[in-house]
This record gives sequence, C-alpha cells and structure tokens, in this order.
Amino acid sequence: MALKEVIVIGAGVAGLTAALTLAKQGIKVTVLEARDRLGGRIYTLTARDAKTPIELGASYWEGYQDIPFYQHYLKAKTIRLDAQKSALISIDNGQEQPALFKYYQIAQDLLADAEKKATGQTFAQYINNLDLSSYSQKEIYWIKRFLENSLLHHCTPLSKGGFPTFNREPIDNQEAWNDSDADFCFVKNGYHQVIAQMQEECLKANVNIIQNSPVVKIVNIENGVEVYTQAQKYHAPFAISTLPIGVLKSNSVQFTPGLSQDKLQALACIGVHDATRVILEFEQPFWDNEGPYIYLDSVNSRCLLEFRNAYPLCQKAILLTGKYSDVARSLYDQYPEDKVQAEKELIQRVMDDIRKAYPHKQVPAPIKTMIYCWTADPFAKGAYPYRTANMTEALQQALEKPEDNLYFAGADFSRFGFSVHNAYANAQKVAKQLLQNLERQK
Repeated sequence: MALKEVIVIGAGVAGLTAALTLAKQGIKVTVLEARDRLGGRIYTLTARDAKTPIELGASYWEGYQDIPFYQHYLKAKTIRLDAQKSALISIDNGQEQPALFKYYQIAQDLLADAEKKATGQTFAQYINNLDLSSYSQKEIYWIKRFLENSLLHHCTPLSKGGFPTFNREPIDNQEAWNDSDADFCFVKNGYHQVIAQMQEECLKANVNIIQNSPVVKIVNIENGVEVYTQAQKYHAPFAISTLPIGVLKSNSVQFTPGLSQDKLQALACIGVHDATRVILEFEQPFWDNEGPYIYLDSVNSRCLLEFRNAYPLCQKAILLTGKYSDVARSLYDQYPEDKVQAEKELIQRVMDDIRKAYPHKQVPAPIKTMIYCWTADPFAKGAYPYRTANMTEALQQALEKPEDNLYFAGADFSRFGFSVHNAYANAQKVAKQLLQNLERQK
C-alpha cells in the first residue's frame, strides 16, 4: 500500500473534484461509486425525443460566474431567464395575479438580512416574528408566500428548518450565493455535460473510477482506512467520503469505530428534504411559455405550487415540480406495495391543480411523465440537507472534522450552502487539507 494513495467514496461533483485535485499532485486515487452512472444528485435524463435533457436533480447555477468552476465547466453553457415573466395564478378562481416579481424581490431582500438577524430561529418563527406592518394585508400575504417558497424546499415544514448560530462570514467567493442569478440561471443541454467533462479529466489524470460498488463498511485502522464494498475490500492510508448526509443518517454504512458522538450530534441537527420530482411533458404549451416559473396558489395550499417551465430553455412543453413531495409521501405510505398506483394518483393530483389554474383551456393529458423520489434512492436517501436552528459553531466544526484517516467532503458538509458550487469548493478544500497532511508525513 503506497503512502500516496487515497480512496474517494462517491463520484458526484465532490468526489470527482477531490479525486482530480489529488491526482494532479501525483496521488494514486481510486473512486468507488455505488451507482451505474456518475454524477450523484446531478441526474440528467431525456424527454420523449430522446435528446432534450430533463434534470431530475440539480438544475441551475447559483454561484458567481467569475469563479473557476463556472469558468472551466459552465461558461457558454448557461442561460439566465427573466424572472419577471413568471406567472402567478390562483387555482381557486383561475385568475392571474399581477406584480409577481415585486413580492418575490421584497421577500429576497428580507431574507438577505435573516442570516444575521434570525439566528437560532426556525423558519416558521422568523416569518411569524417579521414586522410587516408597513404593508397592506394583500401585500403581507404575497410576501409571506414568497418567503415560504424560498424557505420551504420540497414541502419540508417551516418548523423544521432554521437559521443556525454558527459563523458563516466571511463567505468564500467560491461558495457565495449569487442572489441575482440563483433560481434563474439554467444549464443549457444538461448538467450531465459537466459530469462527462469531469470524468474525462479524471481518466486523463489516471484516476481509477469503479462503478456499481456500494460501500457497506468503512474501518479506520492504524495508519490507514479499509473500505468494504459488497464484493471487495480496498485499503489506503486515507479516504475521503462524499456520502450524502441522508445516507449517513440512515446507518446503511457501518463505521468501525463508530462515528464520534460530536459528529452524530451534528448529524442530528441537520435534516434532509424528502423530495419527489414530477415531470410532465405535453405536445404543446397551453401556458404562457416565456417565463421560467409558473406559481399556483390557493388559500388551502400549504405553499406556492412552483412549476419550472422548460420551454424557454429547450423549446419543449415540459413542466417540472418538487412541490408535491408531501403529497407523494402520503401516497407512497398509503400504497406501500403499489408504487404504480401511488404515482398514478400523484400525477392525477398535479393535473387537477393545473386544470383548475386554466379553467378556460382544454388542458390535455401529458404525453410523457416521469417521477423520481430521491428519498427512495438508496445512495441519496433524500435530496439536499437543511440546517435546524440548533446547529452551532461547535457542531458545524464536528460535522466537517475528519475522523482519524477518514475525511468528509461535499456540499452537505459546507457551512455556506448545499449547491453544486459548494460541492466543488468544499471538496477542493478537503483534498488540499489531506495533501497538507501527507506533506507532514514525509
């Protein structure tokens, strides 16, 4: 076993980034990927024409465009859509609501201060405690709706997520959230292009990528790490795990010795979104096809029902939504042995709401549907994480800290965010920490 050898667990953006960073410094790297594909929670399929990309996972670019990841992997591959062209429609009466972007922008301005002013509060407490007395009742309703939309991802209750108390400043520019582009800067022709480019670079750097190799056990031994898959044992002086927090919380991978109590406590203070994405493809759009989003609202709905409109991106009549994840969970629980029936009723529920929004149009049945439940994915166990109000600086440090010869990397371990650029930056940081450790051992 050569000293300059590292095992990387997972071949998403973080795993491939860590592997490439190490390989460029002469480290022998083996990447173990559980799936039969690379990319992790970047997962691109195609529409009925077998070529138009459809994103089941990460979809847009939320970082700044002057950072190395964007310049190297995404330059000339993104398009920013006009948020002000999005539509907001009541499904109670089929009426479109004007001045959409005004309320969205007010909500974003309020959230810009929330990281400092609302530390230690749940999202529900934050919204309830806001002083909006200078606005009319109608304005307050829509401002809160857009606050909920920004904070309530995949229908996770606002009482669960929160603003942590740990320090997030200064924010590294590599990991900063770009307010002007986030949610509206999309990747043209599919995020899988980025994964393909990273894979090619890794192969050129002699990284050994082994697919269909789910890790079941990780053992810290003296001067090394043993990593067991279902079929084989691997060993190296160091390993980097990019296992998602959902997988760590599920205890589907055995650690020997067990993870530290501090890290377990940190994991307990992070939740994971129960996420189901629904994709509907139609022959032609029956909606205003210029805006990036269609928001449906009802006094009886827990949140705005957000649909991403793919037409301005790829000129196909495709709508995508994750805002029925709670409905999906209820149906999967109702039909534990009949996924087909659960998803049939889920599509019907979504289509019922769409038809209520367009009562004067003949809304056809979709020509193709896709449903992907990230919570049911054994190698994700949910979408991206969310922090609770109980996450402290000490717990965040415990989350990030290596356990003997095992390092942890990826967006899930970043203190700045859970997006693609956070995965890249965090993996680079962790790989460089490991390289420094190797230097000290010479």
